[in-house]
Amino acid sequence: MTKRVPVVIACLACSTILLAALPQGFLRGPAPIPRQAEARVTNPEAARVSGEAAASAYLPQAVERLGLDLPGVGFKLLRTEVDGFGASHVRFQETYEGVPVIGRELVAHVNNAAAGVFAVGSSADVIPPMDVRAALGPAQASRIAKEAFRAVNGPDAASAEARLVIVGDCSGYHLAYEVRVSNVLHETYEPAEWRYFVDGGSGAILDSWNDLHTKGKPGGSTISYTKPVTGTGQTLYSGSVSLGTAQASDGSSNYALKDLVRGSTYTTDMNSRTSGSGTLFTATSNTWGDGTNADRATAGADAHFGTDMTWDFYSSSFGRNGISNDGKGSYSRVH
Repeated sequence: MTKRVPVVIACLACSTILLAALPQGFLRGPAPIPRQAEARVTNPEAARVSGEAAASAYLPQAVERLGLDLPGVGFKLLRTEVDGFGASHVRFQETYEGVPVIGRELVAHVNNAAAGVFAVGSSADVIPPMDVRAALGPAQASRIAKEAFRAVNGPDAASAEARLVIVGDCSGYHLAYEVRVSNVLHETYEPAEWRYFVDGGSGAILDSWNDLHTKGKPGGSTISYTKPVTGTGQTLYSGSVSLGTAQASDGSSNYALKDLVRGSTYTTDMNSRTSGSGTLFTATSNTWGDGTNADRATAGADAHFGTDMTWDFYSSSFGRNGISNDGKGSYSRVH
């Protein structure tokens, strides 16, 4: 079994937590973009340490330029990736009064050879003033999440871990507990690892999904789609656009929102659900959506176009083969 991280979630119903908005800010840094000739990294650990030092030194300036130097807002070092193209990518988690804000991060891209930041990408946001004292405790939130987990997965011996976070949805930001519930250590049951967001005041479950997906998903079709083609998306936000899609292996008029050129990136329809993997968008025409919410494929086209553009941006700007530079695409889930 494998885990894949969604990059874009298009929201038609305002009940879904916005975990994966596209970057809201992008800055050029003082250092030059790494050149391929300088890409060889002989000591990844040293590159990580120097990259984090350079990113941390530039962080206050980046935060000020982005207009995020506000009371209560902070950024905590999250992790660093060193690639094969001469760059370290240092990720900072946005916090408000010390509480992590889910889906809001700042990424500093460091030229290892120049020991300086050449770009900063940001999905951080201005958090309105809010009380970060939760009425519920972590034990109460864990109990609520475990009850919901057992309703889906049976009365098994699940374990839970809770942490206080801030999450955003279409109505604003909420103080909540992120609770991870798992039964993967119990061989009697089908493995599941669910993530729940429990409102810190009311105890309501704001959103949930299973982080553990079976390799080969999404389901929903027995047709094999192996021929890369180009379709047309009639989107809600970008008008008529070209989309990387796939045609059935037998050459029939069956298509899927799956981009074989860009790492097999694909888009699924959640059918108004807030958990699960969704069903791959398929059709007998290679035109997706009608520009309105009346056609569910419109949202699919918007999301798929976004992931296509994200792949192309990383390729043209940084020479990366996918976001993680491993040639693997992402997936989008739309409601």
